[in-house]
Amino acid sequence: MTFSLNLCSPPNTEEQAELVLLLKQVRDQIDALPDVMTTDGTNEQDDAFYEAQIEISWAQRVSGRPIKSIKELRQSELDDVEFLLMVADQEGDEDQDIMDALSPQLEQDMDGTVFDPIAPFGHRACYPEFLHSKCTTTVRAVIDKGNFVLGSIAGQPPSVYIPKNLFEFAGQVEPEDILHSFYLMDLDLTSGMRNMWKATRIEPKLNTSHMRIEPSVASVHDYVLPTHPSYIGAIIGKGGKNINALINRPRSCSFSQQYGYIPHCSPPNMEVVPEFTLTPTECGWNTRVRVEIPEGCDWGRFDIERVLMNMHT
Repeated sequence: MTFSLNLCSPPNTEEQAELVLLLKQVRDQIDALPDVMTTDGTNEQDDAFYEAQIEISWAQRVSGRPIKSIKELRQSELDDVEFLLMVADQEGDEDQDIMDALSPQLEQDMDGTVFDPIAPFGHRACYPEFLHSKCTTTVRAVIDKGNFVLGSIAGQPPSVYIPKNLFEFAGQVEPEDILHSFYLMDLDLTSGMRNMWKATRIEPKLNTSHMRIEPSVASVHDYVLPTHPSYIGAIIGKGGKNINALINRPRSCSFSQQYGYIPHCSPPNMEVVPEFTLTPTECGWNTRVRVEIPEGCDWGRFDIERVLMNMHT
């Protein structure tokens, strides 16, 4: 199928006139091409173009359809261009006009982003790279290596070396509560080592009971955790693997009574467990957790907050 260049209206701008002239020149070049062209090595440019453009599909091999020539390939591309021009002319499509008007502004924005007269060679990428030697950020403990733990930053592969003695603060963390939990850590850059960062201090966790919202229903507990919603995926894990590990991990009754209430004397019934629902808050900076207690579940606030304390720093 071939579309003509006879648009409903003559070119209104210099750009349109140049485009029509260019299309006519390309059409004349295509008409001058032979119907059949083989790669005989006499023209390296045509051979390279032919080999790059020809794609033999499985269907072509089975059906025995002949391979398209260069003329046919160029004709098909030009037909696509003319069809789009015809649609824009017939329907009064203004999208291209908008993009043409925004193009100079985009170029100016890009120039302002990467070019800097005082930078080396006038380009910001030529500034020497600077890495902070120390930082404080949220780290999630993911792998227990015996004497130390490996942590992950923002869901990336483990890159933080964490000595286990750093977890011995205020009796807040039991040994079984280290993994899959978030901590606020002071880190030192250790370039050239196996792990890029080394933890030097872990901030004590905030009190989970202070994050509780007074419930309107006795079987529903709501909490607002100071955890960014981007971590919800890591908390839940693939197929709920991580959050199930938090719910089903052992419960010791020697846990500190820092929350002001007495924990269970024995672990709760694990055959019937609560349902945890994590959603972003309206402000977009925190995570709301709704815990629904089904019938037959004997979990109390201590058991719930024992799970939730692993979801925040």
